[in-house]
Amino acid sequence: MRSNDACRGAALANPVLISILLIGGILGITATPYRTYFAGAQLIHFLLGPATVALAVPLVRNFGHLRRSLPGVALALTAGSLVSAIAGIALVEICGGSRAAALSMAPKAVTTPVAIEVTQTVGGIPSLAAVLAIAGGRSGSHLYPIVIKVGKDY
Repeated sequence: MRSNDACRGAALANPVLISILLIGGILGITATPYRTYFAGAQLIHFLLGPATVALAVPLVRNFGHLRRSLPGVALALTAGSLVSAIAGIALVEICGGSRAAALSMAPKAVTTPVAIEVTQTVGGIPSLAAVLAIAGGRSGSHLYPIVIKVGKDY
C-alpha cells in the first residue's frame, strides 16, 4: 500500500513532497548550503536520467498503436508543449517575476530531470524548475480523473 493510498489520496501525503520538506528542513537546520548538498547527491541526479529513459518502455510496447495515431499525437504534443511553455512564461511576466523565474516556469510540464537540464541551459533557476515540474505532475495526476470523466460525458 502506498502512503498516498493509506491517507485516502491526500495530496500532502505525497512521498516526493515529504522528501522535499524533510531535506529542505534538514539543510536549513544544519545550515548546509544547497551546493554542498547537491554535490553529495550527484549519483542520484545522474540516475534520474536513466529512470526517465525507462519511461519509454511502455511507448515501445505500444509502438504500433502510436504509429497509427502519430499525426494526432504529434499535433497534440506540439500544441500542448507550446501552450504550456508560453503560458508559464507569460504568467510569470504578468505577475512581475524575473526573467530567470519565467525561464524556470517554461519546462514545468516535463519530467524533473529534463526540467532541470533545460532550465540550466536557458539560464533559469534549476531548483525552481524542479519544484514546478513536481507540482505540475502532482496537479496533473489529481486533475486527470476529472478530465477523463468530463471527456467521457462529451
